[in-house]
Amino acid sequence: MKKICKYISVLMIILLVLPTIFLASCKTLSDGGKMSIVCSTFAQYDFTMNILGDASDKFEVSYLLESGTDMHSYSNSISVSDKVRILSCDLFICIGGNSEKWIDELLDDDAAKGVKVIKLIECVGEPVCTSGDAHEDHGHTHAHECDEHIWLSPKRAIMMCDAICDAICELDKENADIYTENYRENYKKELEKLDNDFENTVSSAKLAHIVFADRFPFVYLTNDYNIGYSAAFEGCSTETSATYETVVRLVNDINEKNIKVLMILERGGTDIADTLIKESGRNDITVMKMISMQNVSRNDIDGGMSYISAMYENLEVLGKAMN
Repeated sequence: MKKICKYISVLMIILLVLPTIFLASCKTLSDGGKMSIVCSTFAQYDFTMNILGDASDKFEVSYLLESGTDMHSYSNSISVSDKVRILSCDLFICIGGNSEKWIDELLDDDAAKGVKVIKLIECVGEPVCTSGDAHEDHGHTHAHECDEHIWLSPKRAIMMCDAICDAICELDKENADIYTENYRENYKKELEKLDNDFENTVSSAKLAHIVFADRFPFVYLTNDYNIGYSAAFEGCSTETSATYETVVRLVNDINEKNIKVLMILERGGTDIADTLIKESGRNDITVMKMISMQNVSRNDIDGGMSYISAMYENLEVLGKAMN
């Protein structure tokens, strides 16, 4: 019975999407045969546009979360038109982490056989895992859950862009030299400078530890630049209230390490930070925001937001927190 229901569901999707796929194909031909690239989240969309550079008009590049939907909740709101976009594109670039398990099911469909897919989490070396209690002593993590926020380390961003550039060159071999030269001579150098600036900021810092009064998606960043951390919650936990034990642990870290800046996410609240400041008995602590780029909207992009600009804002905050 379950198999019959599954087949009926698949048939319904096919009946719904076939007309749209046909129309999308006609549009592509009328636009001069542009190839299409679909990116699941902001970082790889921005990477792709920078790698293409002035040659971006050869492609139709789309970004699934441009409404500002958080990547962790997108699977609950994915539309039929978005599924069609993915199934009819030439190249689909995704992170491939826990929040994108829905992609595996979608790509299982026979209609996806012609789609070239890059899962960037498979292109950036060994995975980094969070510790079981959202606490990492400098340089050591205890395996618990592998993190998916690979773009938040410039070192991994360079690996991601290498993979994206290779995929685009494979897709359009005729113009591969254009994309390779543009990436190597322009955008890769910007990323390498960003990486170097992070290295210099951390190496010259007075403190080697940061405290996050929020969820903590920066495990790759702290791992790759050898920064110790304490956080209220692991990764992008759905928890919102810190336990008594968590508050005690973080207050101890704040006072023992003389932490003067508590960090939260760009859309995070200050409730936990306020509690920590109160319990620490200190009046010299400020709260600053780090940008995770998990819910960047089209309005943000049109307003000038880029991966590079966001990471330099993070670097400024990090520099203040570690000095």
